[in-house]
Amino acid sequence: MTNLLENTTYYVKAYAVNSVGIAYGSEKSFTTVDVVLPTVLTITPSLNTTSSIETGSNITDDGNGTILERGICWGVSPNPTISGSHTADNSTDIGSITSWISNTQSEETYYIRAYAINSAGPVYGQEEIYINPHISYLG
Repeated sequence: MTNLLENTTYYVKAYAVNSVGIAYGSEKSFTTVDVVLPTVLTITPSLNTTSSIETGSNITDDGNGTILERGICWGVSPNPTISGSHTADNSTDIGSITSWISNTQSEETYYIRAYAINSAGPVYGQEEIYINPHISYLG
């Protein structure tokens, strides 16, 4: 069964049809659960290379719904959202996923948040502030 409404009671019966007629099984009922926002944590960022930051997301609860998208968003201003710079991960599972922010600038402050989306909507993890170190090139 698909496209069921949240927090709704449904009644179902099995049936069979043959040359004699139609036979019905006993009626069963079930109630669907409410889908709420998932719980997502931002993995503490760290320097990966001279121009990328390693971070990620950890979904600890899917909110009773299927994770449709997850990833990280970032910017040079507080409270980044998916309407700005973001990277979606290939996984829609709960648990931890590592992500990278590429083409970062030396001595720039980055605001980073993990995000997850299910049918209840998007939710963001705690904001992590990462100050990219001064990077000298010798050469």
